[in-house]
Amino acid sequence: IASTKHRLYTFVPQNLWEQFHRVANLWFLLVGICQMLPFDLSPTSEWATIAPLVFVLSVTMAKDAIEDYRRYANDNKVNRRLCRVVVKAKAALDADHETGGLELIPWENITAGSIVYLSKGEEVPADMLLVASSASDGLVYIETSQLDGESALKVKQALPEARRMFRSLSLVSECIGSMTCDAPNGRINEFNGLFRLNGGLREPADVNNMV
Repeated sequence: IASTKHRLYTFVPQNLWEQFHRVANLWFLLVGICQMLPFDLSPTSEWATIAPLVFVLSVTMAKDAIEDYRRYANDNKVNRRLCRVVVKAKAALDADHETGGLELIPWENITAGSIVYLSKGEEVPADMLLVASSASDGLVYIETSQLDGESALKVKQALPEARRMFRSLSLVSECIGSMTCDAPNGRINEFNGLFRLNGGLREPADVNNMV
């Protein structure tokens, strides 16, 4: 997650660019420039406009910097949360078998293709395709209040064919496949994809299979 508006090295120019998109700031800048020209266009000192403008810009920049830093700190806090991912079959041989072929990693290290193992009450670290569930009917219930403000639980369905194949962690860890889906977009209630496994399984997926 990266919700900051600026990078450290681009903060000052981007912030000034945004501030001078405000008509009032741009107007006072033009007036200040005119006052500094050697044509006696204004009866007041050239600093009468520039000094207040610099003060306003500086205060606004400081406020924006504090807000952006708070977003950065919150992003780091979220990104460093831990989740469990299924270790691939070969790697599992060297892993601690007491974890059942699972490895704890920070959320920020999740990549496309990671197989994440979630238990009841855990937060979902990313948009994920639901391929298996411990429920006999393959259903899971999730809360999406952080996305849409709705506290009512929503029902999601694991892919039927994939769920029948992934009956244990060892089977999941041996999974080799791919997922074709829509490009990232802002439509949280729409999704179209196709899940493929090397064994020949081809199963369509929609928003009801996403968590």
